[in-house]
Amino acid sequence: MRCSILLPAILLGCLSFGTACATAPSIVKNLGTSNSPDGGCRTDLSVSTMGGAKVLRLTIGNETTLEVKDVTAIAWAEDSILAFSVSPVYGKPGIFTYDCHSRQKQQLVAPKTINKGYPHGADYFDLSGVSGDKGKRVVEFYRVDDVDSKEFLKLHTKEHLERVPLHTHE
Repeated sequence: MRCSILLPAILLGCLSFGTACATAPSIVKNLGTSNSPDGGCRTDLSVSTMGGAKVLRLTIGNETTLEVKDVTAIAWAEDSILAFSVSPVYGKPGIFTYDCHSRQKQQLVAPKTINKGYPHGADYFDLSGVSGDKGKRVVEFYRVDDVDSKEFLKLHTKEHLERVPLHTHE
């Protein structure tokens, strides 16, 4: 979506006057499917029959090229790049991207806390936004260092909000 007049620019958070500006990608947490902006791949968020966590399946053509357990949120950060967050309960936690063109998965943020209960990391991640101009995007997310701590109850507060540059696979 593009905005080129003042009212839509103000409503959509665009900062420039008289010039076109792109809006930020939408965060998806609900079950269902979505297509990449360039139409090259499709995501499906469903519920696992084992444990009830969300499962992300990314398909290119008829081939599933990525399957991730315990995804908390996704967003198309660029035309063919999906950003997503993963919880430690059933998955391997972190903030990740997947490039549909190169078929490469990249971990942008790894967990800090490793313990017996969570050998892949105890950090809980929840993608909250993608901002900035195309090619210079920043991934925003909430993180709590230990999903079992009392801090988890304060997850969606400013003190737990972090940002990392979106590294494209170009």
